[in-house]
Amino acid sequence: MMSLTPFKSEWEWINVDRGLDYTVINGIEQKRNNWSLSRKRVSNDIYASEVDTRQYSLTAYNGGVPETVDNTTESIVGGLHFDTTTTWTLNTTIWEEWDYSEHLEYRYTPQDGTVNIPDSTKINACSFQAIDSSYTAYAWFVVEMEPEWLESPVRSIYSAYTNGIRSADTYTPAEYAAKEFPLTPDGVSFTVPKGTFVGGGSSTAEWGTVATGGEFLCTNDSQQYQQRGVEWYTQQQTWSFKDRWRVA
Repeated sequence: MMSLTPFKSEWEWINVDRGLDYTVINGIEQKRNNWSLSRKRVSNDIYASEVDTRQYSLTAYNGGVPETVDNTTESIVGGLHFDTTTTWTLNTTIWEEWDYSEHLEYRYTPQDGTVNIPDSTKINACSFQAIDSSYTAYAWFVVEMEPEWLESPVRSIYSAYTNGIRSADTYTPAEYAAKEFPLTPDGVSFTVPKGTFVGGGSSTAEWGTVATGGEFLCTNDSQQYQQRGVEWYTQQQTWSFKDRWRVA
């Protein structure tokens, strides 16, 4: 049999499923987009899988007309965020200044509707306070606490928490009194963990914008032969997209 000239047909849509996940966490209704897109094409060229690759949009034909499906939930949000995804925060999580009392200076928490990690029943808080009850050093730190502790000035000592991570830089009581320390977490690296935060990865706080959506991820790419002895096959793919949980 004579070998055919290598070819690849245009992609053809099989299914475009724009689904929605729904749950309730700590009494708060949460939702997120959960999309699944399937497409196929015919080829006799060298097979190349796209599994684990990402795209912001996908195009295939439907009735001879090209249709592009975009990640329509992608949005840009400004605020405080951390530059890496760790076991205690995502790099897409926005942290907002806490509406503090006079006893709770320099505190930030993830915006409302954020599912806390690693423990969804707790809340993480970023603060500048004393490291321990001796009050000989101060630092920026992130700790995991009970939600009601946010209002308590007594619970603002780093050593009082089981799980947390703090900055390597510390400051004296005199520097604290004179405000000779970073007055916001911007640019502060959190590198000294304890409890469940150990091994979770260091991260640096930054002011800026982040994308709250995501990309389509290729989760399946198959090479299917319809009959023996032919030089062509059907390549079929599944692409998935899930964005962040938010208040329903």
